[in-house]
Amino acid sequence: MTKSFLSYRELETAGFPLSAFKDTVFMPIAGAIQPEPQPEAKFQLSLIKGGVLLSVCLYHHLTDGNGMNTITRALGDECRRAAEIEGDLPPRVLNTDRSVMASLDGGKTDIADHPANSIMKDIYLPGARHDEVPPEVNGEPAPQSPPRFVPAYYHLDHESAHALKHYCSRDIPVSTHDSISALLWRNLTQARVTSGELKEDTLCTFSGPHNSRKHVGLPNDWIGNCVYFYAAQTTAADIIKEDSLPDLAAKIRGALNKVDREHMEGISTIRKKDPYSLAWWPVNEFDQPHIVAITSFYHSELLGTDFGAALGTVRHFTSTDMGAFGSTFQRAHFVGPKLLGGRGADVHVGLLEGEVEHFHNDPLWRKYLTLRELPNAATGA
Repeated sequence: MTKSFLSYRELETAGFPLSAFKDTVFMPIAGAIQPEPQPEAKFQLSLIKGGVLLSVCLYHHLTDGNGMNTITRALGDECRRAAEIEGDLPPRVLNTDRSVMASLDGGKTDIADHPANSIMKDIYLPGARHDEVPPEVNGEPAPQSPPRFVPAYYHLDHESAHALKHYCSRDIPVSTHDSISALLWRNLTQARVTSGELKEDTLCTFSGPHNSRKHVGLPNDWIGNCVYFYAAQTTAADIIKEDSLPDLAAKIRGALNKVDREHMEGISTIRKKDPYSLAWWPVNEFDQPHIVAITSFYHSELLGTDFGAALGTVRHFTSTDMGAFGSTFQRAHFVGPKLLGGRGADVHVGLLEGEVEHFHNDPLWRKYLTLRELPNAATGA
């Protein structure tokens, strides 16, 4: 890609614009995850002038985001050692032992105890196809064109993050990540109510993955899937109240604090009983205005990873221009890793075109976050 892509210096000067990382160029993934079989992970190394781009895509059959971080750091370690040690390196063994997860049994086995999960019969059945219904079926008109999404990139600096956390901790102690989540939940809901897409009496859900290794005694460098999906809920009217942020952050923190070993045992037991039917239901409703679902790389510690003298250190982290979930779930959002040197973090928001102006111009959002990039959309700024 040395001839067809920007140089590293050009990317750095431009602030690594999201629009430069086209989803169709960097390891495009064709279609949905079904039918199986599918690869467990894909890696793409792209050489550009003055730098290297490493693309990583994994399926959660293999591991979760924390395991992805471990794999990526191990890859960096192996690249560094290969440059420093002559001859073949001994095989690298990572911890993929499944005995702890396999032993989980009992706990809270009522699906009602897991508000972010549901049973959707055979939705993940191997070999099943989830193709879209063709147009004009049974005389019905063709479906409308899909809505246009606009990826938005914002920056939260260290001082603003501290101020946001202080405000959101008014009622109970919450984390910076809880505070970012609360602000995102409030502002997206406000934009959707203002645009007329969402009614104030609608029950809204905020959901995301929670690293649950500590609840079952697994180390942070374990390669596998040990997340628990949490959900916080309240009405749109409560979300858009003028002073709602501390309450929203408390709801998110409360949902996270409820997760314990019994929840992990219970959801694992349910999964064993219905391996192809247990679903994180918000992922199937990402396109609905009452759902806000995120993922996060905030604690990834990937930035600064040393790949050796030839490749250097990891200096930037980004998704493609479609976001962390790709084209299938464009109305999903993520928090990027903490930047080196205490420079805060970046936040990616997948916006529907009709909500861009309402979202971007909200005074509370602009108090804490600054726009990095909003391609092909008028911002009013």
